Amino acid sequence: MKRREVEYRQRVAELAKQVCDGQLNFFAFLSEVAGKENTYEIGDDEVNEPIDLLEHEPAKDDIFGIGETKHQEYMQRIYELIARLQT
Repeated sequence: MKRREVEYRQRVAELAKQVCDGQLNFFAFLSEVAGKENTYEIGDDEVNEPIDLLEHEPAKDDIFGIGETKHQEYMQRIYELIARLQT
């Protein structure tokens, strides 16, 4: 893998973690990870998957929510993907 791709993956991981931790909103995240063509979809499924999961994160508490336990499982999947990007 090229150095540039590794650095991009690490940057996406860092920013995704900030979204998960409530330090960055999703739209600011997308703005930060966008490339020259203003897209994050670079043909790298390991980058695209956590972005997609963050984009479609379900509510946990309201009437349409999935509940605390399922939400924690959903977020755990995102954290696992973030860890994979950091290596």
